[in-house]
Amino acid sequence: DFDLKQYELSLSPLPNKQHAHPTPHLRGDSYPFYLITFKHMHRNQSGNTSTNPILNSLGNDADENSILLNRQVGIERKIKDRQWVEIETPVGKLKGRVQLTETIRPDTIGISYHYGQQSTGLPEYAKKGIWINSILESHPDVVSGMESFNDTKCRLITA
Repeated sequence: DFDLKQYELSLSPLPNKQHAHPTPHLRGDSYPFYLITFKHMHRNQSGNTSTNPILNSLGNDADENSILLNRQVGIERKIKDRQWVEIETPVGKLKGRVQLTETIRPDTIGISYHYGQQSTGLPEYAKKGIWINSILESHPDVVSGMESFNDTKCRLITA
């Protein structure tokens, strides 16, 4: 039995403001932020770049990844740059240091995807940082099957 009504929105030939099923972004205020992930270009798409000594000497992300938070939101919540906070989603929690920035929307928290690898074959120094996978919800698109990495909602908890 195929329920075409469930796929009606995702199969629409015209763009619209609604997301396809499922719709975790419609949750209430208990999870006020979107949680997004990204990779720096020099880290590419490989999880093992955390073992590359040349890449590890580049820029301010060589030691750990940070929780990117809009600077104005940080000021309003009395959160300082590099302060330890906790991010909670419906599937888990993690701790990390905040990086206040103007480069992210006030309703969004960003954590880069290239740190915190948990593969058993990697050395301990390669496992540093935040492992974002541990708190991302799984919301594959009903048509393509591709994972929707930007639909997890979260809350920010300070000590």
